[in-house]
Amino acid sequence: MPINEALPGIQELLSQAEHLSGDGAQGTITINKNNNTLTLHVRITVEKVGEEIEGFIVTFDDITKLVSAQRTSAWGAVARRMAHEIKNPLTPII
Repeated sequence: MPINEALPGIQELLSQAEHLSGDGAQGTITINKNNNTLTLHVRITVEKVGEEIEGFIVTFDDITKLVSAQRTSAWGAVARRMAHEIKNPLTPII
């Protein structure tokens, strides 16, 4: 199976890696399968022989739990700020 069928959204990163010299490309891909969401950080480096592309090196990091923890932390910060403003409003009610 071609990689762009297995991982929708990776084609753009492959194209970027082909056209960028040096570091390659990196990005985040979200996959939804069987009501499960998987978030992957993808790095792609191009292997060249001269000017011809020999292949790609693709690495994945599963950052699903990290993204979930960041989202939970952000909502916690919002809740703390709201609670502070409820207890100590900026303008007193007369």
